[in-house]
Amino acid sequence: MVVQLATPPQTLHALADTGSDLVWARCKPFNGTGGPVPNLKSSLSYKPIRCLSSQCRALGCDAHCSKTRCRFQYGYSDGSKLARDFSLDTLTMTGTDGKPPKFNNFCFGCAHQASVKIGRIGGFFML
Repeated sequence: MVVQLATPPQTLHALADTGSDLVWARCKPFNGTGGPVPNLKSSLSYKPIRCLSSQCRALGCDAHCSKTRCRFQYGYSDGSKLARDFSLDTLTMTGTDGKPPKFNNFCFGCAHQASVKIGRIGGFFML
């Protein structure tokens, strides 16, 4: 699936994942393999989620604090892992009526480290 994150929008190729509860995207700087990595930190609408926020507390055991940022480390059953910051940004999806739906303050994991073997895919979106 193709989505856009950020303001101005940056295109991201993602996998629809029915087996996990985390939406994540690779973010610069990125330590791992794969194709192009969007620079979401240059987005005008990007915001890291703060440690004591209600969004961070809602993430439960997947979240931990590093200074003031809400961080995550997420593992899959095949042993692969990813980690870094929970973030907010604008998500735009492909619309069927010519008007793409836009979601402001969309919560996702901004991954800077990953051992997930995803090729040129930029992230996972849970369904």
